[in-house]
Amino acid sequence: MAVKTPAKTGPKILDAEQEILPYDGNASWDELRENADEVLGHDLAKDALFDALANVPFLITRLVYRKGVKRNNGVQGAFVSCEAVIAPEAILKKRRVNLDVMPFEPESKIVFNDGSTGIYRQILAYLAATGRVALPTELPESGSYGDTRYDLPPSEWAEIRGGEIGYDEDGFLTWECNVRLSCPRGIRLSEYANDFNPNGSKTRYLA
Repeated sequence: MAVKTPAKTGPKILDAEQEILPYDGNASWDELRENADEVLGHDLAKDALFDALANVPFLITRLVYRKGVKRNNGVQGAFVSCEAVIAPEAILKKRRVNLDVMPFEPESKIVFNDGSTGIYRQILAYLAATGRVALPTELPESGSYGDTRYDLPPSEWAEIRGGEIGYDEDGFLTWECNVRLSCPRGIRLSEYANDFNPNGSKTRYLA
């Protein structure tokens, strides 16, 4: 590799190993994308799109804990963002997933949020079982929302092992880590009526 004469200050200027060709306005979309770098982004699965993941296999790759809503007792809660990738087409067809109505393509990267007694509790129980975190043992494993060890935000965990700890602008302790959690049946929906919502409420679980 040839080295050009450097300036007195600033970076050393080297020949590029591979120059990107100028943009060709006549090239097709596929031609332009053929050797393109791609941003690692995730489509947000929310509400009806979230529900459409029932029976859709996916793999969770990263978890991010953020500030959620305050509970009835005034304690600040959290929610977990789950970054995931949907299974390839062959696996979806094996599960008899209707690709014509599924809102995401096979192998799409998605993200969904949860702070409920469903997925949030499942994820925290998984992290505790795999030794990534330790939770206060004096709290029960089951009970009303906010009363169990699996409802706690990161600041109330007993131990955190690995991952990345941070603080948001309000001083709330955030935490994120890489995982490989396979959900071969996607999510499961539990719908019910309660005193807060007589018309029906919904809790989502990993399946």
